[in-house]
Amino acid sequence: MHFTKKSYLFIGIGVLILALIIIIKIAAGDSSKRLIPKPVVVLGQTSIKEIHKGETLTGDIAPIQQANIFSKVSGNIEKNFVDIGDRVSANQLLALIDTTIYSQNAKLAKANLMQAKANYQNSKLNYDRNKKLLDQKLVAQQDIDNAKAAFDIALAQKEAAQATFNNAATQLS
Repeated sequence: MHFTKKSYLFIGIGVLILALIIIIKIAAGDSSKRLIPKPVVVLGQTSIKEIHKGETLTGDIAPIQQANIFSKVSGNIEKNFVDIGDRVSANQLLALIDTTIYSQNAKLAKANLMQAKANYQNSKLNYDRNKKLLDQKLVAQQDIDNAKAAFDIALAQKEAAQATFNNAATQLS
């Protein structure tokens, strides 16, 4: 007897179907043989009592009003006057920030402002002198233009230094 590829294929499919039927039969089992547990019943005396039903829940407790407080400047806290959860009132001092760095910044800004004011005054005098000399035709127009540019720059530097000083003074306060 000679088997072809087709016969091997049919035999393989038949064995596969048979194995599948056996697996399904084993997995399903016979439901009549399964044991159903019997309920456990405990007998006791009856009594009349109140039933207290309670539940344990988790959650967050939040206040009705809450305010986030921020400082205008950052730094190390030197002294703390209140604690978390303390009741506070308007304009109450809460903490004191170390002002060492802000004090030094204010001194530096003041020195830069004084320097910018002196430079501004010198540039103004130089520009005014050159204008008088131009009227007498003793200087070239280029010298007047340079003096005017230096004066304008000095004015802008003085205003910038004033703003920096004001900012440093605000941070220090």
